[in-house]
Amino acid sequence: MGNLIFNISGDCKPGFHYMVDIASRLSAIKAMVNQGQYVTINRARQYGKTTTRRAYYIDQGEKQLMDYLDHYHLKKGYMVSFNFNKKKEIGVKRIILGDKILVEAVV
Repeated sequence: MGNLIFNISGDCKPGFHYMVDIASRLSAIKAMVNQGQYVTINRARQYGKTTTRRAYYIDQGEKQLMDYLDHYHLKKGYMVSFNFNKKKEIGVKRIILGDKILVEAVV
């Protein structure tokens, strides 16, 4: 597990922050949202609200990007992300999703 730290603000990153596995809850939440149901997570601080919300939108965004690559019969795509978060991690990274590669530059 390495040197994990406790995160006290924003979303948690697996392998970097201590986290509770909420995969089963996240799949139930995704199913409700995809069916158009109203979902609210009303919990105290440090419960995983931000991480849960971002995990849903990241999955949806990845699916949309992969559909876009499929539409143009591409195996590799490039994306520039303009991130105005003060704690952003700038740089270039490769994201492998199935048989496709997405190269993301965060500025």
